[in-house]
Amino acid sequence: MALMGTLRCLVAVMMFVCAASAQQTRVSFPPGRPTSENIRNICLHGNARPRYPLTDLPNGGHGTVRREADVIHRTEAWYSQQCCQGDWEKNTRKAVCCALHAWKKTMDILCEEESMIKTQQRSCCQVQGKERRDCFAGKAPNPSYLPPSSPYTGPNVLPQGPAFVPPGTCSTMLQQKN
Repeated sequence: MALMGTLRCLVAVMMFVCAASAQQTRVSFPPGRPTSENIRNICLHGNARPRYPLTDLPNGGHGTVRREADVIHRTEAWYSQQCCQGDWEKNTRKAVCCALHAWKKTMDILCEEESMIKTQQRSCCQVQGKERRDCFAGKAPNPSYLPPSSPYTGPNVLPQGPAFVPPGTCSTMLQQKN
């Protein structure tokens, strides 16, 4: 009987470790830079892209994993709540502008947070402006924002930290479809 209980416990631990490991590898970090080529996937497949769970984060939810989770939650929330609302397909230029500003702000927040702690900053955070954005974009494992092949529905997670309001320049974009 004791052996059976021990085996059940061992199987449960192995399942948890495997699930945590699988969750960690499924999440695409960093997110790709929004463009006119990927805005459709950003807006249509937002809930299909994996997210970190708020509980049971890999590595106990500390350090790098927590900051990566915050980036994923923040960009996905800002995309869905601000950039992909309403008739975004009728004005993809506005949606791209909004999503690009949300992505830039998220990457800058990540780098600001990393600069405040005693840890080695990511190489992309050690540069500024366009060079930083190009660095993060070049490291994105899924720049086209394709959804995973297996069914998945991401949780709607509100980001922590500052709110995002698209700049007024995005609102005045021409009403053209790309």
